[in-house]
Amino acid sequence: MTEAFIEAVGQIESSGGRFVIGDSGRANGTWQMHAAAWKDVTAFRARQGMPTWTYRHAHEPAVARLFARDYLIILENQLRSGLRRAPSAELVYAAYNIGFTRLESLGFRLERTPRTTQAACARLAPLLVEMERTSDRLLVRTKAN
Repeated sequence: MTEAFIEAVGQIESSGGRFVIGDSGRANGTWQMHAAAWKDVTAFRARQGMPTWTYRHAHEPAVARLFARDYLIILENQLRSGLRRAPSAELVYAAYNIGFTRLESLGFRLERTPRTTQAACARLAPLLVEMERTSDRLLVRTKAN
């Protein structure tokens, strides 16, 4: 899971807005996480012996980023198992956006997802390129200092 991918998901979900509330009040923060996803990540982190936080921390950037990253990792692993191959970034994002179970019920086919999900998936590749360039520029600046 790359930092660029995590950032791209935050941009697609909320344009990077920390206090965004979506899905009729059910999704919170930059990565628009639902309480059920937060609960899944909390259980995952607890099993790994990692710190956990309650859902009221969904608007805290550092905590929300950790939980979004871990949720993306969980989904990537579920997809790898279900597909028996490495999933594309678009499939991982689609699972994040509509849920693994729903994506599975659609045969893991992006063209069967809602149009809004398809549009977000289409934005992903160019956004990843932009995020990676930004990351590369920051790395060059850091090395120069």
